[in-house]
Amino acid sequence: MSVLGDYDVYIVLLAKDPNDLEKMKLELKQKFTDLIGDWKEVLVTKIYKLEEYKF
Repeated sequence: MSVLGDYDVYIVLLAKDPNDLEKMKLELKQKFTDLIGDWKEVLVTKIYKLEEYKF
């Protein structure tokens, strides 16, 4: 994955529903409030598989 901009950490959260996602975001922000200087988010509602990852 390539990202342009001033990012130190890129985190992907997967949730079962919007309420679960909000709960996870709130917990992260509260737990790491002293480390998070800025928070930007993008909601992805559809993902197209372009590559195959074999595990």
